[in-house]
Amino acid sequence: MIKVTNPQQVVETEFLYKILPDLPQIPEHFFNQNLMTDRKNHIPQIPNFENFKREDGKTVSPEIKGWLAPQDMEDWVNQNIGPTNRGLMYRKVMVDPEKNFYPPHVDVNRKFIMIYNIVDSGGDFSFWQQKKAPLFRSMLSRSMIFDYNDMDLISRFTIPPKTWYIVTTQVLHSVENLTGIRENIQFNCEPWDPLVVNNLKPTLVRNSTV
Repeated sequence: MIKVTNPQQVVETEFLYKILPDLPQIPEHFFNQNLMTDRKNHIPQIPNFENFKREDGKTVSPEIKGWLAPQDMEDWVNQNIGPTNRGLMYRKVMVDPEKNFYPPHVDVNRKFIMIYNIVDSGGDFSFWQQKKAPLFRSMLSRSMIFDYNDMDLISRFTIPPKTWYIVTTQVLHSVENLTGIRENIQFNCEPWDPLVVNNLKPTLVRNSTV
């Protein structure tokens, strides 16, 4: 059993991600509900950021809009996939040709996340390591990197539509080369959840401010 006594502790894992094609797809009828964009369910959106240094010259990232998913969808996920812990979210990355990436960052309020992309928006989920910094980083660390020259690419995988996948968010990660608006369903996972233990295989818990 993984014991985490401090939310800022780093949980290192053997794997950074795992694609889970054997898990059931979310039934299509859930996506026809107007509640997906009901204002009362809206959660704070993430703004775009500027002044990135990239080889392709693009300097501005897209904004992200978010809503709480309908309760019946959350109930289905809890019964068929795993515990949603702090709620089920619907997120939409507002991509255009000049803003086709979401930049390298470490999440500040979660260590692991399950994601289900609703549409095929292209793009590569990428993991990075900042030069002279550890691969696994604390949520207290600098949460976003603006200079791509200050990082090395560690791993990359193509984002599959209508397929669950799990990732650690304690490693710098980004989404690159998106070809369309990215829409997904996602929920936070705790270090002791079977989805994390069985797929990412935690190996070490340590204290860190980096």
